[in-house]
Amino acid sequence: MALLRSVPAVRRFGPSLLRLAAGVTVLWFLVRLVGAAPFEDGLRAVTWDAVVAAVTLTALTTVCSAWRWRVVARALGVDIGLPAAAWAYYRSLFLNSVLPGGVLGDVHRAVTHGRRAGDVARGVSAVAWERLCGQVIQAVVTAVVLLTLPSPVRPALPYVLAGVTGVAGCAALVVRGAARRGRPRLARAARAVVADLRHGLLAPGVWPQVTLASVLVVAGHTATFVVAARVAGCTAPLGELVALLMVVQTAVVIPLSIGGWGLREGAAAWAFAAAGLGAANGVAIATLYAVLMLAAVTPGAGLLLGDAVRRRRGPGHSGESRGPDPVPQTIEAVRGLPAIPGDRPRYAADEALDLARGRTARPVTRAVQAAAIRRRIRIPLRLADGYSTTATVVSFTGLIDAQQHVALELGRPAAARPPLVRLHSECLTGDVFGSQRCDCGPQLREAVERITEHGGYVLYLRQEGRGIGLYDKLDAYALQDRGLDTYDANLALGHRADERDYTSAAQMLHALGANRIALLSNNPDKGAQLARLGVTVATQVPTALHLTGTNAAYLATKARRGGHDLLSRSLERAAEPHRHAGPVHLETAD
Repeated sequence: MALLRSVPAVRRFGPSLLRLAAGVTVLWFLVRLVGAAPFEDGLRAVTWDAVVAAVTLTALTTVCSAWRWRVVARALGVDIGLPAAAWAYYRSLFLNSVLPGGVLGDVHRAVTHGRRAGDVARGVSAVAWERLCGQVIQAVVTAVVLLTLPSPVRPALPYVLAGVTGVAGCAALVVRGAARRGRPRLARAARAVVADLRHGLLAPGVWPQVTLASVLVVAGHTATFVVAARVAGCTAPLGELVALLMVVQTAVVIPLSIGGWGLREGAAAWAFAAAGLGAANGVAIATLYAVLMLAAVTPGAGLLLGDAVRRRRGPGHSGESRGPDPVPQTIEAVRGLPAIPGDRPRYAADEALDLARGRTARPVTRAVQAAAIRRRIRIPLRLADGYSTTATVVSFTGLIDAQQHVALELGRPAAARPPLVRLHSECLTGDVFGSQRCDCGPQLREAVERITEHGGYVLYLRQEGRGIGLYDKLDAYALQDRGLDTYDANLALGHRADERDYTSAAQMLHALGANRIALLSNNPDKGAQLARLGVTVATQVPTALHLTGTNAAYLATKARRGGHDLLSRSLERAAEPHRHAGPVHLETAD
């Protein structure tokens, strides 16, 4: 019975115990073979110059590794900024160096980023693909080097490569056959792998960056190993030394070690002994390299300590968004300015209209509170006219207005430079019921197709009736039927002409990593607000002009009073009493 009760524990801790046992076994064998003196020689060989060189090279390789991770994560839809990726990579390198197995730091990095991105599974997938890509490219570089330069494994390398290729091919055939025999988990996994490769990693803008970053990482690690070898007194020719060190680096990626110790020293002992340089020298060099790398990744320890201190102080000191913030009562509260008692919410769009009327507007700063991605869900879309596509719907936490805005990720935003973005305010009557009083529905339909082709986002903002709400919008329609235009109707109801504030849109774009965009809009206020909120609008792309006999006056008012980039003269003519009965569909020229 005791044995049966221990089975779950064995399943849970078995792999970790196996890695620990493998590392201990290799180290024990090496001590029996060469004694403890080579390990002591490696420790005594440490110099400040070597430490500085290792720290510098590791900083460069860490940035390149973070760059590779960022490219892969963005391709898979869980983007991360380069500085954040670099600090997270330092944390993972330190944890890999001090914990058994050599992979727990990568697990920490994957889960932490996945939680912050709102999708742990995609976060783990991004790290797994990033590590796999790096190891595959390292293997290719190693094979090229070993086939070119003299090394102990060069005669057998063609057979090794043929064997690896055969095993990989057989594994692929087994997975394919199992999927065809109706095993749903394998079939889903195979489809997910194919989708990640086809739409993410093999995209034209992704694989060249991943390849370059990985080659630079391999070069940096090899240079650090060469520094360790020279400092330890190895005088072998550089070409032979590089070939030997590539063999050692190949062994390092196998997760059977104690904080990296074990296979690295064993591979170095075998390679240097086979080359006639002595197993003891290989162990000494590997030991020195391990010490230098531990010193080089100590910034990760400082970052982890800082994380622990911030967690102990509480959420207010953590620097992270942990949930929705309370709704601000005024725009001054949003901007960090003192609130005026009794003042009602004021929006940046009002300030733009005030400027147009010659009034002084209160300044809008570039500082935007951070939001975070809450969840990502893929949804197939089929629009009313039969057009179909697939969108990844993204929800958020920490939005300044606490509204449930969503982003529709369409096409491949990571491959678009810059992504095309549409800020679309909710319109139940136009988007859902096809109202002809506005052009909202046709604009949304146009945006979905254009952004799918280019790659980017539709931000669907809960701002019905330019921010006044559905019922008041319907009341404004009644006033428009009595002769008021769309802006004066809002004013008559006690609202501002346009109450939309795009701070939440800027937060969403920052969370998505889209800090530089092409804006699909005719409304200059959208681009102006985003620019003030820290989003670079590289270009503003006009939408088509969706003109009908019943929305001509509305569009003419938007062009005349709202400054929208529309064909004003055509609209004014269409708004005359003798209007066209049927729809007119024009494209704006600029």
